[in-house]
Amino acid sequence: MTRLAFIHFDRVVHRDPTGIDLFASLRDLIMTKRKLVAVFQSRRPFVELLPRDHPLSHVDIKTVELVGEP
Repeated sequence: MTRLAFIHFDRVVHRDPTGIDLFASLRDLIMTKRKLVAVFQSRRPFVELLPRDHPLSHVDIKTVELVGEP
């Protein structure tokens, strides 16, 4: 099993919208093949970053919010 951490994942919304292959690949590796454990660091909730009506938005995602000191 591979572990992968994405930092600044909130920047993904600035990607080319035709780059939906990223989300399709992540879904396949996480849910179908079960060969990837991913950690996403973002300043926005993960579900807000997904393309609308994308299959990855229906994945069982565990969300943990870590709040730092101001």
